[in-house]
Amino acid sequence: MIIASSAAPPGARSVDAMAPPTSRAHRLLLPARQFGTVIGLVALCAVLWILTPHFLTVSNLLNVAEQTSINAIVAVGMTFVILSAGIDLSVGSIVAIAGVVLGTALQAGQPLVVALALGVATGFACGLANGALISWGGLPPFIVTLGTMSIARGAALLFTEGRPISGFDAGFRMLATGRAGFVPAPVIVMGIVYAAAHFVLTRTTFGRYVYAIGGNEEATRLSGVPVRFHKTMIYGVSGLMSATAAVILTARLNSAQPIAGMMYEPHGRRRHARGHAGRCADHGRAPERPQPAGRVVVSPADRDRRRDCRGRAARHGAEEEKSNVGRSFRALGKSLRTTLKRSVSLE
Repeated sequence: MIIASSAAPPGARSVDAMAPPTSRAHRLLLPARQFGTVIGLVALCAVLWILTPHFLTVSNLLNVAEQTSINAIVAVGMTFVILSAGIDLSVGSIVAIAGVVLGTALQAGQPLVVALALGVATGFACGLANGALISWGGLPPFIVTLGTMSIARGAALLFTEGRPISGFDAGFRMLATGRAGFVPAPVIVMGIVYAAAHFVLTRTTFGRYVYAIGGNEEATRLSGVPVRFHKTMIYGVSGLMSATAAVILTARLNSAQPIAGMMYEPHGRRRHARGHAGRCADHGRAPERPQPAGRVVVSPADRDRRRDCRGRAARHGAEEEKSNVGRSFRALGKSLRTTLKRSVSLE
């Protein structure tokens, strides 16, 4: 009986040795591309530490994490949307309207649990409305979320007459000013949100469907997946994350600002892009977890810009938002008429 040997002949070369040099170089560079954001973050911290020895202190790093937490939570919802090949321009306005509802409920004497539920439910409902119009109405995500952005912002300004709602109990403010040991509460909430998002995207059927819808929506639908329902829920998650950020922001400022969340949309997209910089390098595959490094890299440079944006938004006032609401309704009406005409012609 002849037994085949798996050992290679003495003069044979391994498969790796026979591989072209460009292929080996690509495999060596791929981890660097995947972890490019982390490498950039470490390099940035090293440069700042050389410039000032106080940068890498625990108190300063916790301060940076606390400053980043609100935008980072919004970026988690944006991650779900972008992984499904969508876009959400309304996250900042949902932060504003959810904060206004929360502040109004607190000022009306509602219990903290009820007020929190109303604020979170408002953001979740706005996200579901976006998802329903996109999934069931067949409208482009850009048009729908652009309309929601103006409608929610205008509603917040009209309801508050452009004035902030302030004066909350100390118990509510502990959601932003409290600490567990030396870790601020917003950082803890951010960590919980990222852990939950990682679990959902990697360990649940819903997370697999998020990737499948973003990869090929038609193939996913033909596979028997209820794409419309899951797509609606994806935008609901985005609204839920915006409402969670609104709770922390309102508690931190001790006021519900109708102009809160201005320019959060590009911030959320940039943080998602920084966190998933290795997606194209990895043969088009998106990472299987939210990556907070991109959020931290962008955060220090955004502080001055946020101050400027808030100043400009305060000068615009509610009148411009009224006209934006009208334009948004007209744009949505035009898109609906186009969709109905297309459906009738197909029939």
